[in-house]
Amino acid sequence: MKVMKWWLFLLRRNWGWLEGVEEFDLTKVGSDEGEKMEHITKMEQKREVGRAWWVAFLAVKKQWTRTVERFGGVFHSLR
Repeated sequence: MKVMKWWLFLLRRNWGWLEGVEEFDLTKVGSDEGEKMEHITKMEQKREVGRAWWVAFLAVKKQWTRTVERFGGVFHSLR
């Protein structure tokens, strides 16, 4: 449980802006066109890495919940 809480803490610290967000507006960054495209590319890369970590976390959390429901035990909410 402590590992899951730490993982959630790290996700929120690094990619909290991705939690529950489905649409991203990456066009409102930068002023110069070249700088804007470079910044958008970096944001897209960061978004994809963050999304992968969130997907992995949610998959593990789902399995954790199923296991606790099936076999019982003390389950502390991850919020």
